[in-house]
Parts: sequence; structure tokens; C-alpha cells
Amino acid sequence: MNELKKCSKCAALLPLPEFGSNGPGKLRTACKACEKKRDKARYVSPPSVWFGPPKPPGYKLKPRKPILFGPPRPAYIRKTTRRGAMKHPLYGRWRSAKERCHNPNCRSFTDYGGRGIIMFEPWRNDFWRYADDIEREIGPPPTRRHQIDRCDNDKGYALGNVRWATPRENTRNTRATVPIEFGGERHKLRELAECYGTDALIVRERMKAGWSASEALLIDKGWKRVPRG
Repeated sequence: MNELKKCSKCAALLPLPEFGSNGPGKLRTACKACEKKRDKARYVSPPSVWFGPPKPPGYKLKPRKPILFGPPRPAYIRKTTRRGAMKHPLYGRWRSAKERCHNPNCRSFTDYGGRGIIMFEPWRNDFWRYADDIEREIGPPPTRRHQIDRCDNDKGYALGNVRWATPRENTRNTRATVPIEFGGERHKLRELAECYGTDALIVRERMKAGWSASEALLIDKGWKRVPRG
């Protein structure tokens, strides 16, 4: 016959397998069912715990919303406030160009606003107008390194005179870069030198010495020009 044991909680006579082990050769005094009820009574779910002022009877805390892995949030949220504009990828470029053209305290004002370079009036007063026109005309910046460049260096920031350029291309489009006549068209010296595999400094020195653009570009380094008789 199976041995029976009395539970210390419910006082019922139960077989030994109904009691949990309490070490080698020992059994617990309470049965498994009573211990399960005790453990369940001790546990309180976190959503039902409230440490604030008393709530009306029947009040229950709202469970937390599950985290959903949906589509990524946009890079910026369009708003009419300044904080919303500052998160736009074009805001820094717009502010820098505006400072160079219209702030006399800017260190670059002499090269821009000091010589008549200004920003289109609707752009200067409304950033969102500037952002819409730029994205519609030349699109968003290809990379984070690209800068707003003026096609004609003597005109201001306006529709039809802006483009995206790398820092290297932007540096070449300055007053210091003097175009030269070659093949019936005007080109930049450094771009022509790179196309023909010649050092731009050598080409410049040759042209200062009286060489023509074709001779300075096409004659290899180390060769001397044949004097014209």
C-alpha cells in the first residue's frame, strides 16, 4: 500500500508523491497544491501596484503599450517653429549662406556681402521657402559633404544660380581661379591640367612666360618651346 501523509495546511491525507522534496530522504510538510496557492497569493503583478493617492473602487492601471518595430521615423518633422527647422539637413547651409551675405560681423562678409553677393529675399526671410525651392530645383544633397555653390561667382544665391558641389569643386569656383581660353571655350586651369595629365603650376608658369594655352597644356614636362621664327 502507498503510504499517506497529512498536509500541515489543508489537513488532508495524501500520498507521498503529492509532497515536494526537502532534501535527501525528507519531504515538505505542506502538499504541492497548498504551496502553489501560497506562492500565487504572495505574487502581485506590477500593473496593479499603485503608490500614489487612493483610486476609486474598480480602477485598474492601463497596461503598457507593446513596442512595435514599424517603419523608421523621418529624419526631421516639418514644423513652422525654429526647432523644427533646425533639424532639417539644409538648415545649416541656409544659415551659413545668410550669415556670409547679410551679417557684417561674419568674417567672410567681405568676400560675399561686402562685394554685393546677397541671398534671394524670399529665401532670406523664410527658410521653408528656401528648402522647397532647393529640393525642387536641384534635389537633396547627394552626400553630407556637398555644399551649396553658386554657378556664377559674381551673382548671389537665387534660383538658377545654385548647384551641389563638393568642397574641392567649391574651392575652384572662386575669384582666384582665372579661366583660360582653350578650344574656343573658357575653362578652368586646374580642370584642364587634370584632363591632360599636366601639373597646373607648370601650365601657369608657362603661360606667364608667354606660352599659349595649347602649348602649355600639350607639351610634355621637360620640353622647351620651339621659338617662332
